[in-house]
Amino acid sequence: EFENEASVWYMAASPHVLPFYGVCRKGGKTFLVSPYVENGNARKYLEELKRCGASDIFDIARGLKYLHENNILHLDVKPDNALVDKLSRAMVTDFGTCLIRELEGKSHDMGTAHYMAPERLRGEVPTQKADVFAFGISLYEVRKNPAHPCTTAK
Repeated sequence: EFENEASVWYMAASPHVLPFYGVCRKGGKTFLVSPYVENGNARKYLEELKRCGASDIFDIARGLKYLHENNILHLDVKPDNALVDKLSRAMVTDFGTCLIRELEGKSHDMGTAHYMAPERLRGEVPTQKADVFAFGISLYEVRKNPAHPCTTAK
C-alpha cells in the first residue's frame, strides 16, 4: 500500500494536487514528504471561515478531474483529504486508497464509508463515478456542515 501511494502521488503532479517531494527513511521508519500546508484540511479551514468558497470547491474538482484524466481513481474523496495553502488554494491529498484505472476490475473496499457510493458499499468494482459521488457528499457536507460520525470501511 505504501509503495502504491508513493507511486500514484508521484504521477499526480498538478496545481490542484499536493506536491510530492519524495520518500525519507529515518530511524527505521519511512515517510512520504510534502510541503507544509498552512491552513490544514478543507474541513477545518471551512469551519473556521464559517462559509464555503466556490474557489475551494473548484480547486478540489479540478484536482479530481486531473486524476481522472490520468486514469487515477482517488476512492477516498472527503474534506479531510484536501489541504488549503496560505493563498487559499485547495489541493487533493492522501493517495493511500487510489487505484490506477488499468487495475480496475477488482473490488476495492478501503476508504471512508460515509463518502462511499452505494455500488462501492455493495462491493462492486469502483469507477470515476465513485469519486464524483464522494465529491457530492463532501460538497453537501461543507455547505451544510452537518455533524456525523465517520468511520473507515475496511
